[in-house]
Amino acid sequence: MLFEIMMHINNFFPTDKREDALYTIENGTLALPFVLEGQYFLIEGSVFNDGIYQYPATDLVNESFEGTITALAIPKAFLQLVEDIEAYESTASVGEYTSESFGGYSYQRAVGANGCQASWKDLYRSKLNTWRKV
Repeated sequence: MLFEIMMHINNFFPTDKREDALYTIENGTLALPFVLEGQYFLIEGSVFNDGIYQYPATDLVNESFEGTITALAIPKAFLQLVEDIEAYESTASVGEYTSESFGGYSYQRAVGANGCQASWKDLYRSKLNTWRKV
């Protein structure tokens, strides 16, 4: 979901460490001396592995490709927001009702403009706008 959210806000938090090269992924791993352990990086130009990963990634699909890898500097606050969105999404499809109450208990899900349950894009728009690039 991290990749989807970053695509939505048009911001991957790139650093100046970006390399265009011929890369070979073997045994699900890729050696990237310009990326620090625990740092996120973006793969572009791969047939099987385009996306965002945390270094060292061990679950990549073996391939050779000519592409770009960019080291990312994603703020902790943004990663926390992504966790919040993922938590919302994991419960978003639970039940078809936007509100319910029984025995003194009640709750209401956020409702979007169409009268249906609000999507994460609707619900987190203002918080995501902090990092949005136009």
